[in-house]
Amino acid sequence: MRPSIAGWPPHRKSSFTHSRCSPFGAAEARTLLGDFANAEILLDHLEQQGSPADSVVLGYAAALRTRVAVLRDDSATAIEHGERALQLLPAEDTSACASALVEPGSARLLAGQLDKADMLLHEGLTLARQAMRGPKSGPR
Repeated sequence: MRPSIAGWPPHRKSSFTHSRCSPFGAAEARTLLGDFANAEILLDHLEQQGSPADSVVLGYAAALRTRVAVLRDDSATAIEHGERALQLLPAEDTSACASALVEPGSARLLAGQLDKADMLLHEGLTLARQAMRGPKSGPR
């Protein structure tokens, strides 16, 4: 049985990132279950249904593809998808960008590129800490 992407596209961007009923959420769940083949089928459909203007959606898909590649010990593919994710994700989404840095950092570790891995993982940690603190409030 092929995974379905009924209900795409979401009506609001926030529903995409937070809804576990979204095609992305289904692909993420498949990845967590180790069902990489069906996760990639869902991501393929997601990318085909989206337009080039949906760069955020494509960024999340690339980030998840990075995770799948790392879990498959495919560092070259993970690095490629990780770089694409970082280009597409909005800089203000620090949580997503932090995650998108950790995965290619892990891929660089797998590839033996320790200096680059160290830089990416530290940058990801810094962004993750910023995301945990939330937006800065100050004088306007």
